[in-house]
This record gives sequence, structure tokens and C-alpha cells, in this order.
Amino acid sequence: MAALANELKCPSGKTPSYDVISYFAEASQSSRRVEQLLRCLAQWLEQRLPRETELPTTYRELLADFHTQLVVLCVARKKQPLAILVDGADCLQDAQCQPVSDWIPQHLPQGVTLVLSVTSNSALQQSLAKRKATVPFPLGQLSLPDRKEIVQKGLAVYGKKLSDSAFNNQLQTLLMKKGSVSPLYLRLACEELRAFAVFEKMKDALQTLPSSLGQLVQHSLSRLKLLYGAELLSGALGALTVSQAGLREQDLYSLLCMCKTLATRSGEEPAWQEVMRAARQPESRIPLATFSELARTMQSMIGQSYIQDPDSRFCLANDDVRSAFEKQFLPSQESRRRAHLLLAAHLWTLADPGGRDRFLHCEAEALRHLPFHLVKGGQLAVLHSLLSSFHFLHAHVRLGLLSHLLDTFSLSDSSMELEDGVTHGKLEVCRDFLHRHAPVLSHWPALFIQQALNEPEGCAAHVWAQGIVGRETDSVRLLRWLNKPHEIQKKATDTVTAFHWMPTCVSVQPKGRLAVVGTGQGSLHIINTETGQEVRSLMSSCDGISGCVFLQEGLLGSTSFDGQIEVWDIDSGCRTVEVDAHKNSITGCDVTTDRKNLATVSLDSKLKVWAVPKGSLAAILNNPCPLNCVTFHPEGHLVVAGGWDKAVRLWNWLTGQSVATLSGHEVSVRSLSFSPSGGLLTSGCLSGDVRLWSAPTWKCVGHYRAHQGATEVLRFMEGGRLLLSGGSDNMVHLWSGSLGLSIGQLGDSMERSAASQGQGSGRSATVESPALCVAVAGDYVAVGYQSNGIHLYHRDSGRSVSACMAGRSRDVWNSS
Repeated sequence: MAALANELKCPSGKTPSYDVISYFAEASQSSRRVEQLLRCLAQWLEQRLPRETELPTTYRELLADFHTQLVVLCVARKKQPLAILVDGADCLQDAQCQPVSDWIPQHLPQGVTLVLSVTSNSALQQSLAKRKATVPFPLGQLSLPDRKEIVQKGLAVYGKKLSDSAFNNQLQTLLMKKGSVSPLYLRLACEELRAFAVFEKMKDALQTLPSSLGQLVQHSLSRLKLLYGAELLSGALGALTVSQAGLREQDLYSLLCMCKTLATRSGEEPAWQEVMRAARQPESRIPLATFSELARTMQSMIGQSYIQDPDSRFCLANDDVRSAFEKQFLPSQESRRRAHLLLAAHLWTLADPGGRDRFLHCEAEALRHLPFHLVKGGQLAVLHSLLSSFHFLHAHVRLGLLSHLLDTFSLSDSSMELEDGVTHGKLEVCRDFLHRHAPVLSHWPALFIQQALNEPEGCAAHVWAQGIVGRETDSVRLLRWLNKPHEIQKKATDTVTAFHWMPTCVSVQPKGRLAVVGTGQGSLHIINTETGQEVRSLMSSCDGISGCVFLQEGLLGSTSFDGQIEVWDIDSGCRTVEVDAHKNSITGCDVTTDRKNLATVSLDSKLKVWAVPKGSLAAILNNPCPLNCVTFHPEGHLVVAGGWDKAVRLWNWLTGQSVATLSGHEVSVRSLSFSPSGGLLTSGCLSGDVRLWSAPTWKCVGHYRAHQGATEVLRFMEGGRLLLSGGSDNMVHLWSGSLGLSIGQLGDSMERSAASQGQGSGRSATVESPALCVAVAGDYVAVGYQSNGIHLYHRDSGRSVSACMAGRSRDVWNSS
């Protein structure tokens, strides 16, 4: 990449010189964050074209600004092309440490070239290879001249060289090693020869030098164990090997001191309390000169570029290096458990520097990784005590780790069945508190103590909050709820997650394991339906998500308000396809039963069918007016659309022929759904009417008024026996599939009572905003509302079992 950058800046021949911007994702730990990449790109672009506004702060704003600045720069500087080089693009991660590639523009302005280096067979490499505008070329292994240059320059720093004479070609002996194709191997080999080889026996040293990178690292680690002690290094470097985010120099030093303290105590395996004492107050310390020498050796093993500042970390990014560390320091499950135990104790000291289990002034990374290492270290009882501590919960919420905390409760449940009823009761109290207040705390974490104080007198949260207020009266300002209830108001809903932007659509994976929620700001949130927590988020470059649908188990399709279609690989987070599908907002989408074709309709009066997963256009059908909704016949050959002209139109999209036009609605058609057998089609309109059409005669066999407002969503269930409808009148109804009788509702007992009093025999679930979309999977139904988030209902009972919504206060307060 460096040679390419130089060639682009100063080309040979008549090729014009490029303005080159280079970024190295593995230069440091922080450089792997995609936000850091976008900030650097924005700053470099600003140097070339000064801006009048301040640099954005959020990821979405940075992404939009990057795309905008590219266009502006190209218009302002047409004569000189721009090349952006990103080395290690597949190492970039989002805030949740998940691989991310949605920052890569699908279409580059004229005069801009984006060069990405990625690992062979990586998910990003496979995704980029599918793009038409991508020109892939393998970098290959190091050439012989490059290898010679690395060795000669590496030894020349110390005034040394290897002979390359015809009768004693020491350089050739080294370069013929299998591992010499790796720059890291050559660097380690030069360090090994410089430090330990004798000039008179250089030939023997070269011949006995391990031939592969993994063997060379193991050889070096074996020497380190002899120099510094096997027990000392096994614990500290074992902890480095199992760490999820690597270790800083001060972390490694603290672990070495802890291991040295524990090594002086003979006897059985140390208990958790003993390990914690050694972590907080080590009795023995490593001399700094000894540690500095060890740290330099470690830097050469993992690459000097990883350690540049105090916050940079030792990371075992190379697979061969990691494998060598595991063979040396983690030969058994017991050694692995001990490594997790040591690291958990160290992370606890970082998360609770005061040592009073109050978790003040703690490090967010330590708090995030502590539960995982406690589980792996076999300290489940300790984890349960943490999850029962409101100080621990408060620290997570204060640092923006609420979603991670809820995942930790799920991790605790899956790890062990609690035998202690008291501990189990405390866990449930804390879990219930978080779930009930998550909508508020996810947006305003500073209200944690206030929400705890709002709990009924005598409960655990209220008692904890009272203690906080008593100790910190000068720094905490709270309101007292004078007329609060004496018991916790139980709700039938349970919080799944909360979003910063209004949800616009929801879809459930065919197997029901994952759900996706799209928002009006262009973000897609992947949610685990079992834990209810967000797995990853994707950021679209479009103007808001109008619809989403699972094309396959791991493939997601999304449509936008500016007429784009995007296809995403959920596992890798890569956007595999982006198509400018329509000239106006896409208002509806559906996928065939075999999930091989996707249909979209738009306000541009066109219905288009696309082949999945390539995103190629298969058919275009014209309509005389804008369209609102679309659905496929279960057999896949017919497609139906409803539009502004009150009609429902059917086409055989394979032949492009019109099959029928169904009339009867008095206003615009808003929703459509086929029964699973294909024998019944239902349509809903803006006035709330629902009509049933029989196939293949397409005669109207029934109609009834389902909602006071528009019927926004229709879904058949139970093999066509039931029909679910959601409307803009804040109602969700469950009807008999063909009779039009209201037979159920979605909502809790209080809603059911209120609805029955206001609507007679018809039962409906009342919420605070219109229902916009519905997805059905197994025994559950997900309903998306305009401004009240996503609610999950049990299909048979109609009871609301979970919800994800924005927090909202409904009480009137008096200051105490």
C-alpha cells in the first residue's frame, strides 16, 4: 500500500499524479473504529477544501458528511484526481466491536478512486467482489527483493548484516524459510539473530531457526518463560490471550505483579478472594526495567505499530501468533479458566477503583468485559451478586451500557440455574427494574437514581436510592413523588430495546431467531428475539427506511423513502447490493414464498420485481396512479398492488399481462394480503374498510369496516383461519379469516376492559399511535406503531409480551 501511494503521488510516464489520502486501520487500537476513520477523512478533506460548518459528531452525520464532501471536492478540483487508500478495511469495527462496511460508498464521484486492502476470503472481500465497479487484484506474497530489503534494513539499524556471498550466502538461507513470506516472521527472525546468535556460529543459528511464524513465536515464548519464570508468564500472557480487546501496558504490568504475588503463596489453587486481594494490593512487584525489556520483546512479536501511546493495546491479531500463545500458555481447560479468573480480578479493580463495590469513576471497557470473564472463570455466584447490586447497574446505565447489561442477565440465565432462592429473588428484582425503566434510561441515563427513588417505599431500588441521596445531597438533585402507588405497577409489556429514532418497519427472520427494525433516519437494528437485545446496527446511506424484509436467513433487503433498495449480509454487516430502484418513495415491498424475487411499489406509479440476491431487474409493470402496497400470490406467479385510484390490480409478472382489476373500495388502497392457500385475497383502504376476494374468480365475497381510520396492515394467520389488522385508529384487531367477525385483540387486561367498554363486543388493543406494520413468526406477532415503537404479542392469547418504545412520562410531580 505504501508503494502504491508513492506511485500514485509521483507516477512514472504520462499518468497524472493523484492527491492521495492514506489510512491504516491497524495502526492502533483506536484506528479500528469506523468513526475514527470518518473523522480523519473529514479532516483531510477539510484541509483540501475548508468548510464553514463544524465537524459532525455522530456516525450517521459523519457518514453523510463524508459522502457530501467527496462530491464537493470533486466539483471544486476537477483537474487532479483523488485516491483514498484504506489498509486493513476488514478490520474496521463499529461501537459494538462488530465488523462494519456500510461506510463504503456504493457510487464514487468521478475522479475519486477508493483502494481497500482486505484479507483473502474475508466477508468484506467476498462482498466487494460482487460489485460491478470493483476491480479486485491479489497482492500476493512478498517478492524476494522485498524480503531482502526488510532483512537488510532491519539488521542495519544495529550495524549488522548477513553475508550474501556465493560460498556463504546466509541471507539466502534465511529467505528460503517457509515463513519468510511474512514480514512479521522476518522481523522476529532478525530480532532473534541480533540478540542471541553468535557471529562464529551464524550458519548453525540460521539452520536451526524455526521455519514458520508460529514455531518461531513458540521458540521465543519458551525462552521468555526460562528468563522470567513459567508461572509468572503463564498467568499474565494467558490473560492476554483470552482478552477480548487486548491489554494496555499498565494492564499487563498489573497482571504480572498479581501473578508474582500469587506465586509466592504455596498451596492449592487460589480462591477468588485471594486473587482479588492480589489484584488490589500486590505484595510483590516486577522491576520496571525488567518489565520494559519484556514489553519490547512483546512488541516485536505482535508488531511495533500496535503500541504507540499509553492507551494502545497488546493485541494478538495474527492467527499464527495467537495459536502459538495458546499452545504455550493455555494447554488445558484449567489453565484457560485460571487466565479468565486473573483477568476478571484485574478488570474488577479497574471497574471499581475505590474498592467499595460502588463502581464510581470506572472504565467502561472493564465494566463491559467483566461479566464474560467471570462466567468463563467459573465465578457465577460472583456475577449474580454483581447483577443484584444497584451500584453495578447504575454504573452500566451511566456509561451507556444498558443494552449490554440486559444481555449480561441473559448470559447469567444461560450459564447456571440458581439454587439460592434469595439470590434469584434479588436478580429478578434488578432485572424487573431495568426492563420497566429501560425506555427512559436508554435516552436519559442520568435519571437512574430518580427512577429508583420513584419505586414504592421499602423496595430494594428505593432503599438504595435513599442511601445515595443521604450521602450525596450536594451533587444529586431529585424530585419526590408525593402520590406514588404503594405497589409496583406491573405491566404486560416487556422492553425489548429502545431507539433514538422513530421505527418505520419491522420484519422477522423466517426461523424467528432474529428481527429487524428500520427507522426514519436510515438505521437498521438487528434484534435477537430470544434475548430481546440488539445484535448489531446497520447505517444506510438512504433518506430513511420505508420497508424491510428477510430475503434469506442471513440476507436482508431494505427499501427507502428516496427510492433505493439495499441488500445486507447480516452476519458480516456488509451491504452487498444497492440499487436506485424508483424515482420516488418506495411505499411497499414483498418477497415470494421461495424468497427468490422481491417486489417493490412506489409513488412513481411503477411496480418492479427484482431477482434475489443479485438485485437485477426481472420485470416492470406500469400503473396509472401512485401505488401504496404490494403482495405476491403464494405460488409466486401473480403479484397484486393497491394504489391511489381505489383499485386492486393483479398481474402475471412472468408474462407482464394484466390478470384482473378489482373495484369496490371508495378510497385509496393501503394494505393487501393473500391467505397461505392463495384462495383468498384481502385488501384494506384509507377509510378502514376491508374487502375479501375469492381466487381465481376475483369476486368480492365479503366486506366490513375494520377500523375508524386507515387499515394500514393485514396479515393472515393460522393457515388463513385468522386475519390480523392494524389501523391508524390506534387499534389492532383479530378477525375470522373469511367471516369478518372480531374474535380477539392484542393487549393486556386493562386495555381489553377499556376497549370492550368503548367498543361493545368488538375487542381491540388501544395504543398511543397508529399501527403501521405487522410481522408474524410462529406464535408471536410484532406490530410497529407510528410513534410508540414495536410491540410483541402472543398470537393465541393476544397478550402483549414485550415492547420497544421511546420513554415517556405520564405523571405530574411536585418538588419536595
